[in-house]
Amino acid sequence: MATLDEAQKCPQCGFTGDIRVTQNVPAKYGVEPGSKLLTIFCMNERCEWFETPWNVSVRPDGSIPDPQEHRGEKQYLGFEHHDEEAQRLINQLVEMDEQSKTGRIDPFTQGRR
Repeated sequence: MATLDEAQKCPQCGFTGDIRVTQNVPAKYGVEPGSKLLTIFCMNERCEWFETPWNVSVRPDGSIPDPQEHRGEKQYLGFEHHDEEAQRLINQLVEMDEQSKTGRIDPFTQGRR
């Protein structure tokens, strides 16, 4: 576990960053009620991460969990009806593409001339 002073240092250059956003994290995200999420920006103009944010979690007791690298495989869970909506949009784009090839629709104006 790190202290806030340690967590506030830029991961790239080590300079102390600027806490710009503090958010309460809803318990529905699997964190302890009362946890906060800080968004910190590097203020070192010579750093590659200048004006780049990173997030720091703060538990209700003020402790800060170790950083997670998040290098595992990303998983995107579908939302109800999102797959059907995505397929409908894909089908619509395919149809517009077919129509544009036959000159029946201008893809940039969607038929409005």
